[in-house]
Amino acid sequence: MFPRSSDSHCALSRGLFIAFLAACALGALPPADAFAERYTVTKTNVTDSTRVREITIDDEGIRVIGGGKDIVVPRDADPGRVRVDIDGAGIAIIDVNDSLSGIRVHSRSESEIVQFFKDVTVDKGESAGDVVSLFGNVKNFGTIRGDCVAILGSIEQGDSAVISGDAVSIGGAIRETGTGARVEGQTVSIGFLPFAGFAIPSVPLLLFFGLFAFALFVGLAGLFGRLFPERLVGMARTISRRTFLSLVLGLLSGPLALMLALLLLVTVIGIPLALLLPLLYALAAFVGYVASAYLLGCKLLRLPMDAKGPMFAPIAAGTGFVTLFYLLGVPLIAFEGGFRMFGFTLLALWIVVGKVCWMLGFGALLLSRLGQDDSASAASAAAPPSPAYPPLNPQTM
Repeated sequence: MFPRSSDSHCALSRGLFIAFLAACALGALPPADAFAERYTVTKTNVTDSTRVREITIDDEGIRVIGGGKDIVVPRDADPGRVRVDIDGAGIAIIDVNDSLSGIRVHSRSESEIVQFFKDVTVDKGESAGDVVSLFGNVKNFGTIRGDCVAILGSIEQGDSAVISGDAVSIGGAIRETGTGARVEGQTVSIGFLPFAGFAIPSVPLLLFFGLFAFALFVGLAGLFGRLFPERLVGMARTISRRTFLSLVLGLLSGPLALMLALLLLVTVIGIPLALLLPLLYALAAFVGYVASAYLLGCKLLRLPMDAKGPMFAPIAAGTGFVTLFYLLGVPLIAFEGGFRMFGFTLLALWIVVGKVCWMLGFGALLLSRLGQDDSASAASAAAPPSPAYPPLNPQTM
C-alpha cells in the first residue's frame, strides 16, 4: 500500500483514491511498484518485521530490498539449499545464504471487497484486504488488512476487530461497538449526514428529523401567511405569471449576493450590512420557499390564490408534497441493492425540487418587490372601473 503518513489529509486522499479506483477499475490489478509495497519481510526465527521498499524478479533472480537489508536469491541458486514458495500467503524464501536464516514476503492475498449500494460485513474470524463501500456501511468483526473506506456510509467495529490500514468515512462516522477494536492506520471521519455520530444513520431518527422540520416550517410559514397574506399572494402570482424570469433571477441570486457582500466590505460603513447579508439572504429564501409552497398547494387543492382565503392548508399541502420524496426515500436506504439506489434517487429529487422551489420564490420576491407589484395590480383589477364621464345632476336639467 501507500507509505504511512501522520497527516490525516493523506489518509483522506488515500481513501478517496481507493474509492475512485474501485469505481473506475473494479478488479484491476495495481501497478508493480504499488504492489511491491504491499509486502512485509518477516524473519522466520523472530517476530519483528519491516516494510519492503522494492521487489525485483528478473533474469538475475529475486531481489528483496527493505529494512536495511538487500537480500538476493540468484537465478542459479542451489535448489537443495534455497527454496522459493509462492502461495496464497505470499512469497517464502527458505534457507537463504544470508544473515537472515529465512524470510517470508507476505502479500495481502485476502480478497478486496467493493460494494455499491450495499453494506459490507466482515464476520468474526474472517479477513479481507481493502474494503470499499459506496453508499453503504462497513461492519467489521474480523480483520481488514488493508484500508477501509465508506463513502456516504459509516464504519462499525465489533469486538477485537482490526483495521490494519486507514479507516475513512465520508458522510458517516467511525465507532466501536465492542471492546478491543483498533485501527492501526489513520482515522478520518467527515460526518455531514444527519445523526452521523450514531455510525449508521437510523431510519427512525431520520424520519423524526424530517417530520420535525416539516412541522416547524409549516408553522412558521403559516404564521407568515397570516401576517402578510397580500404579499404572499403577490409573490405566488409572480411565480405563476413570470416563472422563467423568476427561476433565472433565483439562480443568479447567489452570485449577486456574493458580489454585494464584497462591495459592502470595501467600505467601513458597509461592513455591518455585509455581516447581516447572509441572515437576510436566508430569510428571503425562506419567504420565497413559502410562496412556492403556497402556489403548489393551491394547485394541488384546486384553490384560488386569494389573500382572504385559507393559508395554512395550501402551505401544508405544497410543503408536504416536497417532503414526501424525503419520507419515501429514507426507509429505502436501509435496504440493499436496487431499493437503496431508488431511495437515494428519491432523496436527490427531494433536493432538486426543493432547490427549484426556493429559487422560484426568491426570484419572484425580487421581481415583485416583496409582493407589492402583483398585490397592487390585483387590487386595482378587482376594483370597479371608474365611469368615463361624471353622472348628470337631475337638478341641472
